[in-house]
Amino acid sequence: MPDADIVTPAAQILSPRNRAFWGPHGLRAGWRLLLFILILIARRFGVVFTVRLIFGSHDVEKSIGENPMYLLLSEGLAFALLLVATFIMSRMERRPLGVYGLGLKEALGKRFWEGTLWGFSAMSLMLVVMRLSGVFWFGPAHFDLRSTLTFSALWGLGFFFVGILEEYFFRGYLQYTLYSGVGFWPATLITSLLFFAGHAGNPGETAVGLFNVFVAGFALAIMLWRTGNLWFAVGFHAAWDWAQSFFYGVPDSGLVTKGHFFEGKSHGLVWLSGGATGPEGSIFSTLVLILVMVLVLWRFKKSTYPDARWLPQQTGALI
Repeated sequence: MPDADIVTPAAQILSPRNRAFWGPHGLRAGWRLLLFILILIARRFGVVFTVRLIFGSHDVEKSIGENPMYLLLSEGLAFALLLVATFIMSRMERRPLGVYGLGLKEALGKRFWEGTLWGFSAMSLMLVVMRLSGVFWFGPAHFDLRSTLTFSALWGLGFFFVGILEEYFFRGYLQYTLYSGVGFWPATLITSLLFFAGHAGNPGETAVGLFNVFVAGFALAIMLWRTGNLWFAVGFHAAWDWAQSFFYGVPDSGLVTKGHFFEGKSHGLVWLSGGATGPEGSIFSTLVLILVMVLVLWRFKKSTYPDARWLPQQTGALI
């Protein structure tokens, strides 16, 4: 018989004091999220300080539409610091960094490029339907080879960082950790509400536009759920933003970018046209996002998220 004085790891986990900190997946999700948030707060101050050091103390958010370099620097730096924060948590939890959705083996692979095709097609479909409904006009195209290629590449790279930052922030470590605590769908509800809250301060947002942000959170989470990683969602997100902001030249949450290709214009009832918010403020955006969710479930038959090999955590994590 084992010595009664020896306390096993399982007994430690089940003891009242340890249950407050440790669960079946290691350190409880709430404590892991708290640590992650503290790291992100430090990251936020680092981004603001660096961008203001380079561009001055004026409002960078209002300047993003005028110069894609603002978008590139702010989003790129924020993603780099987010990656560092996630890496720190992965070392503490003794899990591979790729478990949180951005595995290097799949980086910019076929899932990413398929996602970009879906994102561009979804935005195009929405605008075609709006045109047929009489609330949108594509307008003239502004074509100067050098200028068009330059702005296309810069905005493309900028919106790539928007996509990868927002997906990794809302549906990377947060989604994975919440999943381990409450399950996938409650975790998706929470991250979609946070996605909603994160866009609430955007200029020109409306109630319909914010509701569509919430719906988009579910659509992007379903992409993660079915594909097993974030690369498809990153491609979709980046191409959706690039299509509306650069290619079609329509407002994105009220922001209009410099150097856009088409001169898209909306008119008519705001809930149909989106008004100053842009297409994302239209009920047609809701319908297209619902269609995207249905097609993703049809395209990817099985759920492959998360990687079950790494969800259980051995006793003896560093924190």
